[in-house]
Amino acid sequence: MLWGTYKATCRRNGTFSGASGPRDFNQELLEPVSRQVATGWERAFQRRVPGILTGFGDSSRRLLTGFHEAAVARASERRM
Repeated sequence: MLWGTYKATCRRNGTFSGASGPRDFNQELLEPVSRQVATGWERAFQRRVPGILTGFGDSSRRLLTGFHEAAVARASERRM
């Protein structure tokens, strides 16, 4: 690829339309990497993250409930 063509391709975010048709160099570079990474990412975001977020919500709810009960108890003690 000529320097001017390469420079224009970089300015167009990796896309190039030449005699052989349109090409997306960013996609071509990412394709082999994404095949290796996609399985792990899918496993993480489909299986592990939902459970972690659910656990976070449950523990946050318990902490907030405990704090609220302690605050109510302390307020009622000060009134007496």
